[in-house]
Amino acid sequence: MRSRYGARWEGLRLGRLFLGEFLPASLWAGAAEPERSRKSIAVHVINSFGVTTSLTNILSDLGRQGVRIKRETLNRYLQILEDAKIISRCARFDMKSRKSLQGEQKYYLADLSFYFALNTDNRIDYGPVLENIVYSYARSLGYEVGAGRVGRLECDFVMRSPAMEYAYVQVAMTIMNSLSTEDREYRPLEQIRDNWPKFVITRSDPIQHRGGIVHENVTELIGEGRTFGLAWVSVSAGADY
Repeated sequence: MRSRYGARWEGLRLGRLFLGEFLPASLWAGAAEPERSRKSIAVHVINSFGVTTSLTNILSDLGRQGVRIKRETLNRYLQILEDAKIISRCARFDMKSRKSLQGEQKYYLADLSFYFALNTDNRIDYGPVLENIVYSYARSLGYEVGAGRVGRLECDFVMRSPAMEYAYVQVAMTIMNSLSTEDREYRPLEQIRDNWPKFVITRSDPIQHRGGIVHENVTELIGEGRTFGLAWVSVSAGADY
């Protein structure tokens, strides 16, 4: 029986094989651009998952690497990666105007192993990893998910269920470091004036009750199959609701 470490390294080996051989051969069939350009796009987007970006920013970053492609080509290749279920586009949404912010979006990974297959060191930014987990879980429940903006503040996710119920979600590894850390996560939600549910999702913090906002730990949220809907909010409401 293989150890869990043996299984892990086998998974990484298969991931690198997929990204290094299957990905170029299958997805880019018929593409005119050099293989280096195509591979650079995939690697760049995978390595910067969870970061607000735009086609202009990606083109600029690739240009600094010596990769020069047209905007239409980049947009087409990003769509190929989406269609292949490697990345998922998360558009940004302005809460006040109720409009999508043109040109700005985040990309999340369908499977985090795509990132780990490209990166072998232990330097992991767990913030985007936790965001990616929550994003993927919400999408698996049928939610449409966007990244929100409330004035100058950022709300990690604006979610809409198949039943047309909305929810607003902030994601953080912890809010226990300081009061300013806690305030940074709660403040965008407190600025939203409607009555749809609001959540702060952390890794393993003691549960807090603040201003009617639901605090959840990601392991219980996913492990117990909870949703982001009104029914769950009424069950989990604290004394200050």
